[in-house]
Order: sequence, then C-alpha cells, then structure tokens
Amino acid sequence: MSKESVTFLTEEEQQELKSKFLGFRQGLVGVGPSRHLLPPHCMGFTKKYKDFKFCESDVVIATFPRSGTTWTQEIVWTMRNGLDFNEASKVSLNVRSPSLSLIQYMQCTGTSAQTLSPSFCLATRIGIPEPGVYS
Repeated sequence: MSKESVTFLTEEEQQELKSKFLGFRQGLVGVGPSRHLLPPHCMGFTKKYKDFKFCESDVVIATFPRSGTTWTQEIVWTMRNGLDFNEASKVSLNVRSPSLSLIQYMQCTGTSAQTLSPSFCLATRIGIPEPGVYS
C-alpha cells in the first residue's frame, strides 16, 4: 500500500457519503486497488500498515463494523489465554486485543503493537490488504 495507491474521492463521492452517514464530516480517501475508505490522516501511515509483520501464532480478526467484532475479540482472547476470566476482567480489551488501526497511535505512547506479546490477537476493519502483506 504505497502513497500511489491512495486516491482522493471526488466531490460527488464525498457528498454521497455525507448524505448517507450523518457522522461523516472529515472526508475519506480510497486506499489500494479496492479503494477501502479510510480517514485522510491514515495516508501518513500506509507504509507502517504495509510493513507490519505478523507472526504465525498471531490471530487477525477482520470484520465489518457492527458484526460482532468485540464478542469475537473477547472469545478468541479468552480461549487463547486458558479461560482466564479474572485477567480478562482486569485488562481492557483494547490492550488484550488491539485494533490494527490503532498502531498509528501506539508510537506516540512508546508502545509497539509488535512487542505487546509474542502472540497476540488483533482486530481490524481495514479490508483485506494487497497480496504479500500477510506473508
């Protein structure tokens, strides 16, 4: 996902989205061949997304919004951590199962998503990336 694969939406496309999504006010850009819609500030992080390295033991939960992402994150994390409900109740889900879209903010806090755990559960609503990202 290079900056060349980021396209700005036409004014007509922006207006259509604004009319359908009332909370939409900042504009979006299309990323990749499928033009997945992301906020424009993500343009500065396209290389970071592309270069993100997954381990074989990582679990990626890729879902549409409002389709059970949080439940899936809870279930997968709990199963992978020996049904430790006590720990699950103490630690925020955003820490136990971070969102790939949050990696852009983690550098600001001195945390790297790739060092959270040798094997972690990650959630994303970013579409399936271009070939080779998961290899």
